[in-house]
Amino acid sequence: MAWLLRAQAASGDDGVSAGYHLLRDTWLPSYPETTGYIIPTLLQDAQQHANADARTAALRMAEYLLRVQTPEGAIRGWRADAPPYVFDTGQALFGWLAALQEACDGRYEEALVRAADWLVAQQDPAGFWARHQYGGQIRVWDARVAWPLVLVGQALARPAYVEAGHRFLEWALTQQRADGWLERASMTSAEPPVTHTIAYAVEAMLEVGLLLQEERYIQFARRAADALLARQRPNGSLSAYWAPGWRPLSRASCLTGDAQMALCWLRLYQHTGEPRYREAGARALAFVASTQRLDDRWPPIQGAVAGSWPIWGRYMRCTYPNWAAKFLLDALLLWQKVCTDSGKEA
Repeated sequence: MAWLLRAQAASGDDGVSAGYHLLRDTWLPSYPETTGYIIPTLLQDAQQHANADARTAALRMAEYLLRVQTPEGAIRGWRADAPPYVFDTGQALFGWLAALQEACDGRYEEALVRAADWLVAQQDPAGFWARHQYGGQIRVWDARVAWPLVLVGQALARPAYVEAGHRFLEWALTQQRADGWLERASMTSAEPPVTHTIAYAVEAMLEVGLLLQEERYIQFARRAADALLARQRPNGSLSAYWAPGWRPLSRASCLTGDAQMALCWLRLYQHTGEPRYREAGARALAFVASTQRLDDRWPPIQGAVAGSWPIWGRYMRCTYPNWAAKFLLDALLLWQKVCTDSGKEA
């Protein structure tokens, strides 16, 4: 949490710096996409730990997103000359919805409607998004755009948003093989899927499945989560990259993806009560936590989580991205709840 607040302070504009680059010895510019989904994390921490600083920071982030929203309602990528992107806009929905529920500010509702309307307008009739995509890719992990559309549609009583999310998720079901493998899960056509983007799809399908009590979505998530659980290394980590058939391609690990899968396994434990999910989540959390720089006095990396482990791995090489810290915090907050509910200490 402290590192995320430092990343916000380093940006100078109330957004959250995309991260700290170790070799360049510099903080990166604010990243609107991840700032959006960091907001609910901070507000959850504020609630669980009576953390007033987290609440204040989260609402400042929501104000930052209002300032960077385009006239059409979209959110641009993190570079100054970036165009608006579907995924980035979807992640802002998480932030404004959490801020609206916390502060009851009508400006957040207006921003939500403008962004959701833009997303619905860009959607292909088949359910996926082909326009305003980084690299022009159609992606199964846009499930994480469909998820906040469903949440916003329910919160604002706008069924068109729920239906748009549902259309995507129905299409996503067609992208899974019998062994759980996900098609169109890569960042770009030039590289294999990374655990991070696979986990985006797993978490979103699981959460919407639980929200709507749609067993097909839950099973989609469970098939992929089970395939990864079967390939979890003894130290709790996963390969950073994958080939069809769940063949690991990397000795390095994507720490963001490890934390995300810890979150998914713990949520499956809550849903099913199966101890194997709790154990897998605990192992993944222990691994990511073991790499966190807690004893370093250098503020840019104290409490940070690297993109890869080892840090020179291919994914976000030599960088401490804000989303790695965000997903570790999410998983730790859930771990505390799991332990509290079971009467055990975290």
